[in-house]
Amino acid sequence: MIGERLRKKLVVAVTFLAMVSLVAVVAACGEEETSTTAAPTSAPSTTSNTAAPSTETTAPESTTSSSVQPTYGGVLKYIHVNTPQVLGYWPEQGPDDEWAVQPAIERIMKFTAGGILVPHLAESVVEDPDRLTITVKLRQGIKFHDGSELTAEVAKWNYDLGIPSGKLQFADALKEFEIVDKYTYVLHLNYWHNRLLESFGWMPMFSKEAFEKNGGADWARTHVVGTGPFILQEYNRDQSVKWVKNPDYWQQGLPYLDGIELMCLPDRNTAALTMMAGDADFWQSPTPQYLAQFKEKGVNVNIRIAKVGLGTGLIFNLADPNSPVADQRVREAMEYAVDKAAINEATGYGFTQVMDAVTPDPEWGADSIPVKREYNPEKAKQLLAEAGYANGCPITILALVEEGGRNTGAEAMKGYLDAAGFQTTLDIADPGRFFGSAFGTGWKDCIAMFWGVDENFLFSLAAWFGPSPKTKLAGWAPPEEYYALYEPAMQARTLEEQKEKTKAIVAYMNEHCLVIPGSFVPLTPVYQPWVHANYPDDGISTFYWDQAWMEKH
Repeated sequence: MIGERLRKKLVVAVTFLAMVSLVAVVAACGEEETSTTAAPTSAPSTTSNTAAPSTETTAPESTTSSSVQPTYGGVLKYIHVNTPQVLGYWPEQGPDDEWAVQPAIERIMKFTAGGILVPHLAESVVEDPDRLTITVKLRQGIKFHDGSELTAEVAKWNYDLGIPSGKLQFADALKEFEIVDKYTYVLHLNYWHNRLLESFGWMPMFSKEAFEKNGGADWARTHVVGTGPFILQEYNRDQSVKWVKNPDYWQQGLPYLDGIELMCLPDRNTAALTMMAGDADFWQSPTPQYLAQFKEKGVNVNIRIAKVGLGTGLIFNLADPNSPVADQRVREAMEYAVDKAAINEATGYGFTQVMDAVTPDPEWGADSIPVKREYNPEKAKQLLAEAGYANGCPITILALVEEGGRNTGAEAMKGYLDAAGFQTTLDIADPGRFFGSAFGTGWKDCIAMFWGVDENFLFSLAAWFGPSPKTKLAGWAPPEEYYALYEPAMQARTLEEQKEKTKAIVAYMNEHCLVIPGSFVPLTPVYQPWVHANYPDDGISTFYWDQAWMEKH
Protein backbone atom coordinates (compact mmCIF):
# COMPACT_ATOMS: atom_id res chain seq x y z
CA MET A 1 0.00 0.00 0.00
CA ILE A 2 1.14 3.51 -0.78
CA GLY A 3 1.33 5.59 2.36
CA GLU A 4 -0.99 8.49 3.05
CA ARG A 5 1.84 10.95 2.39
CA LEU A 6 2.38 9.50 -1.07
CA ARG A 7 -1.33 9.29 -1.88
CA LYS A 8 -1.90 12.91 -0.97
CA LYS A 9 1.31 14.58 -1.97
CA LEU A 10 3.49 12.42 -4.21
CA VAL A 11 1.37 12.65 -7.32
CA VAL A 12 3.14 15.54 -8.96
CA ALA A 13 4.13 13.40 -11.91
CA VAL A 14 0.47 13.13 -12.91
CA THR A 15 0.95 16.56 -14.40
CA PHE A 16 3.73 15.22 -16.51
CA LEU A 17 2.26 11.80 -17.25
CA ALA A 18 -0.88 13.39 -18.62
CA MET A 19 1.30 14.92 -21.30
CA VAL A 20 1.79 11.52 -22.88
CA SER A 21 -1.49 12.06 -24.71
CA LEU A 22 0.37 14.52 -26.91
CA VAL A 23 3.26 12.24 -27.72
CA ALA A 24 3.08 13.15 -31.33
CA VAL A 25 4.60 16.50 -30.56
CA VAL A 26 7.88 14.81 -30.58
CA ALA A 27 9.22 15.68 -33.92
CA ALA A 28 11.38 12.64 -34.37
CA CYS A 29 11.47 8.89 -34.19
CA GLY A 30 13.74 6.04 -33.19
CA GLU A 31 13.91 2.31 -32.81
CA GLU A 32 11.52 0.91 -30.23
CA GLU A 33 11.06 -2.39 -28.44
CA THR A 34 7.64 -4.01 -28.25
CA SER A 35 6.18 -5.52 -25.11
CA THR A 36 2.64 -6.86 -25.16
CA THR A 37 0.06 -8.63 -23.10
CA ALA A 38 -0.74 -10.61 -26.22
CA ALA A 39 1.95 -10.57 -28.90
CA PRO A 40 0.95 -8.48 -31.92
CA THR A 41 1.70 -9.35 -35.50
CA SER A 42 3.56 -6.64 -37.36
CA ALA A 43 2.13 -5.23 -40.56
CA PRO A 44 4.20 -5.16 -43.74
CA SER A 45 7.14 -2.80 -43.46
CA THR A 46 9.76 -1.28 -45.72
CA THR A 47 13.48 -1.40 -45.23
CA SER A 48 16.42 0.46 -46.70
CA ASN A 49 19.70 2.07 -45.76
CA THR A 50 19.74 5.68 -44.67
CA ALA A 51 20.93 8.46 -46.95
CA ALA A 52 24.65 8.64 -46.25
CA PRO A 53 26.80 11.65 -47.12
CA SER A 54 27.84 11.68 -50.77
CA THR A 55 25.81 8.56 -51.52
CA GLU A 56 22.51 7.92 -53.21
CA THR A 57 19.54 6.51 -51.35
CA THR A 58 16.82 4.83 -53.36
CA ALA A 59 13.29 4.19 -52.22
CA PRO A 60 12.64 0.74 -50.76
CA GLU A 61 10.13 -1.75 -52.07
CA SER A 62 7.38 -2.88 -49.70
CA THR A 63 7.80 -6.37 -48.31
CA THR A 64 5.50 -8.49 -46.20
CA SER A 65 7.10 -9.35 -42.87
CA SER A 66 4.01 -10.84 -41.23
CA SER A 67 3.23 -14.57 -41.11
CA VAL A 68 -0.45 -13.60 -41.17
CA GLN A 69 -1.41 -12.13 -44.50
CA PRO A 70 -3.14 -8.73 -44.48
CA THR A 71 -6.84 -8.56 -45.27
CA TYR A 72 -8.77 -5.70 -46.81
CA GLY A 73 -11.68 -3.80 -45.35
CA GLY A 74 -12.93 -2.25 -42.15
CA VAL A 75 -12.95 1.21 -40.60
CA LEU A 76 -10.37 1.54 -37.84
CA LYS A 77 -11.56 3.67 -34.92
CA TYR A 78 -8.89 5.20 -32.75
CA ILE A 79 -9.00 7.30 -29.61
CA HIS A 80 -7.10 10.51 -29.07
CA VAL A 81 -7.51 13.38 -26.62
CA ASN A 82 -8.11 15.99 -29.31
CA THR A 83 -8.60 16.53 -33.02
CA PRO A 84 -6.26 18.49 -35.27
CA GLN A 85 -6.86 22.22 -35.09
CA VAL A 86 -5.25 23.04 -38.46
CA LEU A 87 -5.69 20.48 -41.23
CA GLY A 88 -3.93 21.65 -44.36
CA TYR A 89 -2.01 24.87 -43.74
CA TRP A 90 1.45 23.70 -42.78
CA PRO A 91 2.88 27.02 -41.50
CA GLU A 92 0.29 27.02 -38.68
CA GLN A 93 0.27 23.33 -37.86
CA GLY A 94 1.39 22.19 -34.44
CA PRO A 95 3.06 18.81 -33.92
CA ASP A 96 -0.23 17.16 -32.96
CA ASP A 97 -1.86 18.52 -36.14
CA GLU A 98 0.92 17.03 -38.26
CA TRP A 99 0.49 13.64 -36.62
CA ALA A 100 -3.29 13.64 -37.02
CA VAL A 101 -3.36 14.39 -40.78
CA GLN A 102 -0.97 11.58 -41.71
CA PRO A 103 -3.76 9.57 -43.39
CA ALA A 104 -3.74 12.26 -46.11
CA ILE A 105 -0.26 13.79 -46.04
CA GLU A 106 3.01 12.15 -47.05
CA ARG A 107 6.60 13.39 -47.11
CA ILE A 108 9.57 13.42 -49.44
CA MET A 109 11.32 10.96 -47.12
CA LYS A 110 10.07 8.84 -44.25
CA PHE A 111 11.45 7.32 -41.10
CA THR A 112 11.79 3.58 -40.59
CA ALA A 113 12.81 1.53 -37.56
CA GLY A 114 15.92 2.88 -35.89
CA GLY A 115 15.25 6.45 -36.98
CA ILE A 116 16.51 5.77 -40.50
CA LEU A 117 15.39 8.16 -43.23
CA VAL A 118 14.55 6.63 -46.61
CA PRO A 119 12.97 8.15 -49.73
CA HIS A 120 9.19 7.95 -49.96
CA LEU A 121 7.62 10.40 -52.39
CA ALA A 122 11.15 10.65 -53.72
CA GLU A 123 12.68 7.89 -55.77
CA SER A 124 16.16 8.85 -54.60
CA VAL A 125 17.94 11.38 -52.42
CA VAL A 126 21.64 12.25 -52.66
CA GLU A 127 23.17 14.25 -49.81
CA ASP A 128 26.66 15.68 -50.47
CA PRO A 129 28.11 17.58 -47.49
CA ASP A 130 31.27 18.54 -49.35
CA ARG A 131 29.49 20.08 -52.31
CA LEU A 132 26.71 21.46 -50.07
CA THR A 133 23.88 19.91 -52.05
CA ILE A 134 20.89 17.63 -51.56
CA THR A 135 19.53 16.24 -54.83
CA VAL A 136 15.99 14.86 -54.88
CA LYS A 137 14.42 12.84 -57.69
CA LEU A 138 10.66 12.51 -57.24
CA ARG A 139 8.66 9.49 -58.24
CA GLN A 140 6.76 10.17 -61.44
CA GLY A 141 2.98 10.09 -61.67
CA ILE A 142 2.13 10.68 -57.99
CA LYS A 143 -1.23 12.46 -57.80
CA PHE A 144 -2.82 14.51 -55.05
CA HIS A 145 -6.41 13.78 -54.04
CA ASP A 146 -7.60 16.52 -56.41
CA GLY A 147 -5.86 14.90 -59.38
CA SER A 148 -2.99 17.37 -59.65
CA GLU A 149 0.53 15.95 -59.89
CA LEU A 150 3.47 16.17 -57.53
CA THR A 151 6.31 17.85 -59.42
CA ALA A 152 9.48 19.69 -58.54
CA GLU A 153 7.60 22.98 -58.94
CA VAL A 154 4.93 21.87 -56.47
CA ALA A 155 7.63 20.68 -54.07
CA LYS A 156 9.29 24.10 -54.23
CA TRP A 157 5.96 25.75 -53.41
CA ASN A 158 5.70 23.59 -50.28
CA TYR A 159 9.23 24.51 -49.15
CA ASP A 160 8.45 28.17 -49.79
CA LEU A 161 5.38 27.94 -47.54
CA GLY A 162 7.54 27.09 -44.56
CA ILE A 163 10.28 29.68 -44.96
CA PRO A 164 8.57 33.04 -44.14
CA SER A 165 6.79 31.60 -41.11
CA GLY A 166 9.88 29.89 -39.74
CA LYS A 167 8.15 26.52 -39.98
CA LEU A 168 10.95 25.06 -42.11
CA GLN A 169 13.68 24.28 -39.61
CA PHE A 170 17.17 25.45 -40.67
CA ALA A 171 15.68 27.47 -43.55
CA ASP A 172 18.72 29.74 -43.45
CA ALA A 173 20.77 26.81 -44.74
CA LEU A 174 18.84 26.83 -48.02
CA LYS A 175 20.75 29.00 -50.48
CA GLU A 176 18.90 28.09 -53.66
CA PHE A 177 16.15 25.72 -54.81
CA GLU A 178 17.16 24.59 -58.31
CA ILE A 179 14.56 22.84 -60.47
CA VAL A 180 16.55 20.55 -62.79
CA ASP A 181 13.58 19.01 -64.59
CA LYS A 182 9.93 18.21 -63.93
CA TYR A 183 10.72 15.66 -61.20
CA THR A 184 14.22 16.60 -60.01
CA TYR A 185 15.41 19.41 -57.78
CA VAL A 186 18.65 20.33 -56.03
CA LEU A 187 18.85 22.11 -52.69
CA HIS A 188 21.98 24.24 -52.71
CA LEU A 189 23.10 24.88 -49.14
CA ASN A 190 24.83 27.69 -47.29
CA TYR A 191 26.15 25.16 -44.81
CA TRP A 192 25.77 21.49 -43.90
CA HIS A 193 25.14 19.61 -40.69
CA ASN A 194 23.70 16.23 -39.80
CA ARG A 195 20.20 17.53 -38.99
CA LEU A 196 19.49 19.12 -42.38
CA LEU A 197 18.24 15.97 -44.09
CA GLU A 198 15.65 15.47 -41.36
CA SER A 199 14.34 18.97 -42.00
CA PHE A 200 14.57 19.18 -45.80
CA GLY A 201 13.86 15.50 -46.46
CA TRP A 202 11.02 14.98 -44.01
CA MET A 203 8.95 17.59 -45.85
CA PRO A 204 5.14 17.23 -46.12
CA MET A 205 3.57 17.75 -49.54
CA PHE A 206 0.22 19.57 -49.95
CA SER A 207 -1.63 20.27 -53.19
CA LYS A 208 -0.66 23.66 -54.59
CA GLU A 209 -3.58 23.60 -57.02
CA ALA A 210 -6.18 22.92 -54.32
CA PHE A 211 -4.73 25.63 -52.09
CA GLU A 212 -4.81 28.31 -54.81
CA LYS A 213 -8.14 27.24 -56.30
CA ASN A 214 -10.07 27.28 -53.02
CA GLY A 215 -8.98 30.49 -51.34
CA GLY A 216 -5.62 29.78 -49.76
CA ALA A 217 -4.86 29.62 -46.06
CA ASP A 218 -8.42 30.24 -44.78
CA TRP A 219 -9.70 27.23 -46.71
CA ALA A 220 -6.67 25.06 -45.95
CA ARG A 221 -7.06 25.43 -42.20
CA THR A 222 -10.16 23.20 -42.33
CA HIS A 223 -9.38 21.15 -45.46
CA VAL A 224 -6.46 19.00 -46.51
CA VAL A 225 -5.44 17.62 -49.91
CA GLY A 226 -2.40 15.38 -50.01
CA THR A 227 -1.05 12.30 -51.77
CA GLY A 228 -1.82 9.93 -48.90
CA PRO A 229 -3.82 6.69 -48.71
CA PHE A 230 -6.91 8.35 -47.24
CA ILE A 231 -9.07 11.32 -48.21
CA LEU A 232 -10.75 13.63 -45.71
CA GLN A 233 -14.45 12.78 -45.47
CA GLU A 234 -15.68 14.71 -42.44
CA TYR A 235 -14.11 17.10 -39.94
CA ASN A 236 -15.82 18.03 -36.68
CA ARG A 237 -13.35 20.04 -34.67
CA ASP A 238 -12.89 18.78 -31.11
CA GLN A 239 -15.20 15.83 -31.84
CA SER A 240 -14.13 13.56 -34.69
CA VAL A 241 -12.34 13.22 -38.03
CA LYS A 242 -13.31 10.67 -40.65
CA TRP A 243 -11.14 9.50 -43.54
CA VAL A 244 -12.12 7.35 -46.52
CA LYS A 245 -9.87 5.12 -48.65
CA ASN A 246 -8.12 6.80 -51.57
CA PRO A 247 -9.09 4.64 -54.60
CA ASP A 248 -6.27 6.12 -56.72
CA TYR A 249 -3.45 5.79 -54.19
CA TRP A 250 -0.05 5.61 -55.90
CA GLN A 251 1.16 2.55 -53.96
CA GLN A 252 -0.54 -0.35 -55.72
CA GLY A 253 -2.59 -2.61 -53.46
CA LEU A 254 -2.67 -0.15 -50.57
CA PRO A 255 -4.24 0.83 -48.25
CA TYR A 256 -5.93 -2.15 -46.65
CA LEU A 257 -8.49 -0.27 -44.57
CA ASP A 258 -11.69 1.20 -46.00
CA GLY A 259 -11.47 4.14 -43.62
CA ILE A 260 -10.28 5.65 -40.37
CA GLU A 261 -12.21 7.45 -37.66
CA LEU A 262 -10.58 9.58 -34.98
CA MET A 263 -12.69 9.60 -31.81
CA CYS A 264 -11.96 12.60 -29.58
CA LEU A 265 -12.21 11.34 -26.00
CA PRO A 266 -10.29 13.62 -23.62
CA ASP A 267 -11.70 11.80 -20.58
CA ARG A 268 -9.35 8.86 -20.12
CA ASN A 269 -11.79 6.83 -18.07
CA THR A 270 -14.26 6.99 -20.94
CA ALA A 271 -11.48 6.07 -23.33
CA ALA A 272 -10.50 3.05 -21.23
CA LEU A 273 -14.10 1.83 -21.01
CA THR A 274 -14.47 2.26 -24.77
CA MET A 275 -11.42 0.08 -25.37
CA MET A 276 -12.59 -2.53 -22.86
CA ALA A 277 -15.95 -2.72 -24.62
CA GLY A 278 -14.25 -3.25 -27.98
CA ASP A 279 -15.80 -0.06 -29.40
CA ALA A 280 -12.41 1.32 -30.42
CA ASP A 281 -9.51 -0.42 -32.12
CA PHE A 282 -6.54 1.68 -31.02
CA TRP A 283 -5.87 4.09 -28.14
CA GLN A 284 -2.96 6.34 -28.86
CA SER A 285 -2.42 7.86 -25.44
CA PRO A 286 -3.25 5.86 -22.31
CA THR A 287 -1.54 6.91 -19.10
CA PRO A 288 0.39 4.42 -16.91
CA GLN A 289 -2.58 4.26 -14.53
CA TYR A 290 -4.82 2.77 -17.21
CA LEU A 291 -2.12 0.50 -18.57
CA ALA A 292 -1.81 -0.95 -15.08
CA GLN A 293 -5.59 -1.41 -14.91
CA PHE A 294 -5.61 -3.29 -18.22
CA LYS A 295 -2.94 -5.65 -16.92
CA GLU A 296 -4.60 -6.06 -13.51
CA LYS A 297 -7.99 -6.89 -15.03
CA GLY A 298 -6.53 -9.13 -17.72
CA VAL A 299 -7.98 -7.08 -20.55
CA ASN A 300 -7.04 -8.68 -23.86
CA VAL A 301 -5.22 -5.79 -25.54
CA ASN A 302 -1.73 -5.36 -26.94
CA ILE A 303 0.41 -2.79 -25.09
CA ARG A 304 3.38 -1.51 -27.06
CA ILE A 305 6.21 -0.18 -24.86
CA ALA A 306 8.60 1.93 -26.92
CA LYS A 307 12.21 2.80 -26.19
CA VAL A 308 11.39 6.38 -27.07
CA GLY A 309 8.77 8.72 -25.69
CA LEU A 310 8.54 11.88 -23.63
CA GLY A 311 10.71 13.50 -21.06
CA THR A 312 8.61 15.44 -18.57
CA GLY A 313 9.43 18.15 -16.08
CA LEU A 314 9.67 21.91 -15.57
CA ILE A 315 10.98 24.21 -18.28
CA PHE A 316 11.98 27.69 -17.16
CA ASN A 317 11.20 31.05 -18.73
CA LEU A 318 14.78 32.06 -19.33
CA ALA A 319 13.71 34.98 -21.52
CA ASP A 320 12.67 37.14 -18.54
CA PRO A 321 15.65 38.55 -16.62
CA ASN A 322 13.30 39.80 -13.88
CA SER A 323 11.91 36.35 -13.07
CA PRO A 324 13.21 34.68 -9.90
CA VAL A 325 14.23 31.70 -12.07
CA ALA A 326 16.80 33.91 -13.81
CA ASP A 327 18.91 33.07 -10.73
CA GLN A 328 20.35 29.57 -11.03
CA ARG A 329 20.17 29.11 -7.27
CA VAL A 330 16.40 29.43 -7.42
CA ARG A 331 16.20 26.85 -10.21
CA GLU A 332 18.39 24.45 -8.27
CA ALA A 333 16.30 24.99 -5.14
CA MET A 334 13.19 23.94 -7.06
CA GLU A 335 14.83 20.68 -8.14
CA TYR A 336 16.05 19.87 -4.64
CA ALA A 337 12.56 20.60 -3.28
CA VAL A 338 10.87 17.71 -5.11
CA ASP A 339 11.24 14.01 -4.32
CA LYS A 340 11.28 12.66 -7.86
CA ALA A 341 12.02 9.06 -6.89
CA ALA A 342 9.00 8.84 -4.60
CA ILE A 343 6.82 10.55 -7.20
CA ASN A 344 7.83 8.08 -9.87
CA GLU A 345 7.21 5.11 -7.59
CA ALA A 346 3.79 6.38 -6.57
CA THR A 347 2.45 7.38 -9.96
CA GLY A 348 4.38 5.56 -12.67
CA TYR A 349 2.80 2.12 -12.10
CA GLY A 350 6.02 0.55 -13.28
CA PHE A 351 5.86 2.19 -16.70
CA THR A 352 7.98 5.30 -16.07
CA GLN A 353 11.54 6.11 -15.10
CA VAL A 354 13.10 8.87 -13.00
CA MET A 355 15.15 11.37 -15.00
CA ASP A 356 18.09 13.18 -13.46
CA ALA A 357 19.19 14.47 -16.86
CA VAL A 358 17.14 15.80 -19.74
CA THR A 359 17.46 12.31 -21.26
CA PRO A 360 16.84 9.06 -19.36
CA ASP A 361 19.52 6.59 -18.39
CA PRO A 362 21.20 4.97 -20.34
CA GLU A 363 20.58 7.29 -23.30
CA TRP A 364 23.01 9.86 -24.69
CA GLY A 365 24.62 11.90 -21.92
CA ALA A 366 22.53 10.62 -19.01
CA ASP A 367 25.58 8.97 -17.46
CA SER A 368 27.82 12.03 -17.70
CA ILE A 369 25.94 14.77 -15.83
CA PRO A 370 28.07 16.66 -13.29
CA VAL A 371 25.32 17.10 -10.65
CA LYS A 372 22.59 14.78 -9.37
CA ARG A 373 20.09 16.86 -7.39
CA GLU A 374 18.24 14.41 -5.19
CA TYR A 375 15.42 15.37 -2.82
CA ASN A 376 16.80 17.72 -0.15
CA PRO A 377 14.37 20.40 1.11
CA GLU A 378 16.96 21.81 3.53
CA LYS A 379 19.36 22.35 0.64
CA ALA A 380 16.53 24.07 -1.22
CA LYS A 381 15.93 26.45 1.68
CA GLN A 382 19.64 27.21 1.91
CA LEU A 383 19.84 28.08 -1.80
CA LEU A 384 16.78 30.32 -1.55
CA ALA A 385 18.33 32.19 1.36
CA GLU A 386 21.55 32.66 -0.59
CA ALA A 387 19.52 34.02 -3.50
CA GLY A 388 17.84 36.59 -1.22
CA TYR A 389 14.56 34.76 -0.70
CA ALA A 390 14.89 33.71 2.94
CA ASN A 391 11.32 34.89 3.56
CA GLY A 392 9.81 33.16 0.58
CA CYS A 393 10.20 33.15 -3.20
CA PRO A 394 7.15 33.83 -5.39
CA ILE A 395 6.90 31.46 -8.33
CA THR A 396 4.24 30.74 -10.97
CA ILE A 397 3.80 27.39 -12.73
CA LEU A 398 1.72 27.03 -15.89
CA ALA A 399 0.09 23.59 -16.08
CA LEU A 400 -2.42 21.85 -18.32
CA VAL A 401 -5.93 21.35 -16.96
CA GLU A 402 -6.87 17.77 -16.11
CA GLU A 403 -10.20 16.00 -15.98
CA GLY A 404 -12.52 17.77 -13.56
CA GLY A 405 -10.94 21.17 -14.15
CA ARG A 406 -8.04 20.70 -11.73
CA ASN A 407 -4.47 19.52 -11.91
CA THR A 408 -3.68 17.31 -8.92
CA GLY A 409 -0.07 16.98 -9.92
CA ALA A 410 0.45 20.74 -9.99
CA GLU A 411 -1.27 21.00 -6.62
CA ALA A 412 1.12 18.44 -5.17
CA MET A 413 4.01 20.32 -6.78
CA LYS A 414 2.86 23.43 -4.99
CA GLY A 415 2.90 21.54 -1.69
CA TYR A 416 6.48 20.44 -2.15
CA LEU A 417 7.71 23.85 -3.24
CA ASP A 418 5.87 25.78 -0.55
CA ALA A 419 7.26 23.45 2.12
CA ALA A 420 10.75 24.37 0.92
CA GLY A 421 10.15 28.12 1.08
CA PHE A 422 8.47 28.99 -2.21
CA GLN A 423 5.22 30.92 -2.58
CA THR A 424 3.73 29.06 -5.51
CA THR A 425 0.93 30.27 -7.76
CA LEU A 426 -0.64 27.69 -10.06
CA ASP A 427 -1.89 28.80 -13.45
CA ILE A 428 -4.11 25.94 -14.65
CA ALA A 429 -4.88 26.49 -18.34
CA ASP A 430 -7.15 24.85 -20.88
CA PRO A 431 -5.36 23.18 -23.82
CA GLY A 432 -5.81 26.18 -26.12
CA ARG A 433 -4.23 28.66 -23.71
CA PHE A 434 -1.64 26.18 -22.46
CA PHE A 435 -0.21 25.32 -25.86
CA GLY A 436 -0.73 28.85 -27.12
CA SER A 437 1.49 29.98 -24.26
CA ALA A 438 4.02 27.17 -24.67
CA PHE A 439 4.58 27.76 -28.38
CA GLY A 440 3.38 31.32 -28.81
CA THR A 441 2.96 33.98 -26.14
CA GLY A 442 5.18 32.50 -23.44
CA TRP A 443 4.65 31.78 -19.75
CA LYS A 444 5.59 33.24 -16.37
CA ASP A 445 8.49 31.60 -14.50
CA CYS A 446 8.05 27.94 -15.49
CA ILE A 447 5.82 25.46 -17.29
CA ALA A 448 5.08 21.80 -16.53
CA MET A 449 5.97 20.49 -19.96
CA PHE A 450 7.23 17.57 -22.03
CA TRP A 451 9.88 17.11 -24.72
CA GLY A 452 10.83 14.37 -27.14
CA VAL A 453 13.26 11.58 -26.27
CA ASP A 454 14.58 9.74 -29.30
CA GLU A 455 17.20 7.07 -29.68
CA ASN A 456 19.29 9.66 -31.50
CA PHE A 457 18.92 12.23 -28.74
CA LEU A 458 20.75 14.91 -30.69
CA PHE A 459 17.68 15.03 -32.93
CA SER A 460 15.43 15.66 -29.92
CA LEU A 461 17.73 18.31 -28.46
CA ALA A 462 17.92 20.15 -31.77
CA ALA A 463 14.15 19.97 -32.24
CA TRP A 464 13.22 21.18 -28.74
CA PHE A 465 16.14 23.05 -27.22
CA GLY A 466 18.51 23.82 -30.09
CA PRO A 467 19.40 27.12 -31.78
CA SER A 468 16.80 26.58 -34.56
CA PRO A 469 14.15 24.42 -32.87
CA LYS A 470 11.09 22.94 -34.53
CA THR A 471 8.89 23.36 -31.49
CA LYS A 472 9.88 26.95 -30.70
CA LEU A 473 9.19 27.00 -26.96
CA ALA A 474 8.35 30.63 -26.30
CA GLY A 475 10.29 31.08 -23.06
CA TRP A 476 13.39 29.09 -23.97
CA ALA A 477 16.34 31.50 -24.05
CA PRO A 478 19.52 29.86 -22.70
CA PRO A 479 22.96 31.49 -22.76
CA GLU A 480 24.70 31.77 -26.13
CA GLU A 481 27.54 29.58 -24.87
CA TYR A 482 24.97 26.78 -24.60
CA TYR A 483 24.00 27.14 -28.27
CA ALA A 484 27.68 27.05 -29.24
CA LEU A 485 27.81 23.41 -28.11
CA TYR A 486 25.54 22.40 -30.99
CA GLU A 487 27.95 23.27 -33.79
CA PRO A 488 30.46 20.44 -33.18
CA ALA A 489 27.64 17.98 -32.45
CA MET A 490 25.78 18.77 -35.64
CA GLN A 491 28.93 18.69 -37.78
CA ALA A 492 29.69 15.15 -36.66
CA ARG A 493 29.41 12.59 -39.47
CA THR A 494 29.43 9.38 -37.43
CA LEU A 495 26.91 8.24 -34.85
CA GLU A 496 29.56 7.72 -32.18
CA GLU A 497 30.89 11.25 -32.65
CA GLN A 498 27.35 12.65 -32.50
CA LYS A 499 26.76 10.78 -29.25
CA GLU A 500 29.98 12.06 -27.69
CA LYS A 501 29.28 15.69 -28.62
CA THR A 502 25.70 15.42 -27.40
CA LYS A 503 26.95 14.52 -23.93
CA ALA A 504 28.40 18.02 -23.60
CA ILE A 505 25.00 19.59 -24.28
CA VAL A 506 23.23 17.35 -21.76
CA ALA A 507 25.92 18.06 -19.15
CA TYR A 508 25.61 21.83 -19.64
CA MET A 509 21.82 21.73 -19.24
CA ASN A 510 22.25 19.79 -16.01
CA GLU A 511 25.10 21.87 -14.58
CA HIS A 512 23.24 25.14 -15.17
CA CYS A 513 19.84 23.68 -14.26
CA LEU A 514 18.16 24.92 -17.43
CA VAL A 515 15.42 22.29 -17.13
CA ILE A 516 14.20 20.21 -14.18
CA PRO A 517 13.71 16.65 -15.47
CA GLY A 518 10.95 14.63 -13.84
CA SER A 519 9.99 11.31 -15.41
CA PHE A 520 10.55 9.53 -18.69
CA VAL A 521 7.24 8.33 -20.11
CA PRO A 522 7.70 5.78 -22.89
CA LEU A 523 5.22 5.74 -25.72
CA THR A 524 2.71 3.00 -24.92
CA PRO A 525 -0.18 2.82 -27.39
CA VAL A 526 -2.81 0.11 -26.91
CA TYR A 527 -4.27 -2.02 -29.70
CA GLN A 528 -7.08 -4.51 -29.90
CA PRO A 529 -5.68 -7.98 -30.76
CA TRP A 530 -7.19 -7.85 -34.25
CA VAL A 531 -5.27 -4.71 -35.27
CA HIS A 532 -1.97 -4.90 -37.17
CA ALA A 533 0.10 -1.73 -37.43
CA ASN A 534 3.78 -0.78 -37.25
CA TYR A 535 3.33 2.17 -34.89
CA PRO A 536 5.47 2.91 -32.92
CA ASP A 537 8.01 0.53 -34.47
CA ASP A 538 8.70 3.06 -37.24
CA GLY A 539 8.85 6.04 -34.88
CA ILE A 540 6.73 8.01 -32.47
CA SER A 541 5.78 10.72 -34.94
CA THR A 542 4.98 8.50 -37.90
CA PHE A 543 1.95 6.25 -38.30
CA TYR A 544 1.93 4.66 -41.75
CA TRP A 545 -1.77 4.21 -42.31
CA ASP A 546 -1.26 2.57 -45.68
CA GLN A 547 0.20 -0.46 -43.88
CA ALA A 548 -2.42 -0.81 -41.11
CA TRP A 549 -5.04 -3.57 -41.35
CA MET A 550 -7.48 -5.50 -39.20
CA GLU A 551 -8.42 -9.14 -38.96
CA LYS A 552 -12.09 -9.99 -39.24
CA HIS A 553 -13.66 -9.67 -35.82
